[in-house]
Amino acid sequence: MNLKDIQARNSVIKKDHESLEKEIAEWREWWGELSELGSPHFGEMGDRVARFREHLAAHFEREEDEGFLSLVIDADRDAAPQIAKLRDEHAELLAALDDLIARLRRGDPVLDCWGRAREEFEDFIDRLNCHEEAEDALLEKLR
Repeated sequence: MNLKDIQARNSVIKKDHESLEKEIAEWREWWGELSELGSPHFGEMGDRVARFREHLAAHFEREEDEGFLSLVIDADRDAAPQIAKLRDEHAELLAALDDLIARLRRGDPVLDCWGRAREEFEDFIDRLNCHEEAEDALLEKLR
């Protein structure tokens, strides 16, 4: 694969990352509006998180299927263990969202506090941000 192809794929991944960041910002805005009203909406939150999960799964699939992770290995063989860890994290992150979505939709007593539900999602976002930053660092190796 030539440098132009690599740069094009990097651009797609970067746009995906920006789109996910925008969606997270919109979620936080919605959350703030509901907090002002003082009215929790667990079911709606579950639906919103489910849509986010779909977008995240598609993003992870593009990273894996379009060879982004393989490109890094080709550029830096020493990165193979880190790539394997990132691939594993894709499944772990999606499973964590699946669990949260299920609990939100069924009204899990552990999440009976609106603040607790938000805290769990924010913790997830922190994990996701760390993951994406690690991927971005690998992308930098391809430049």
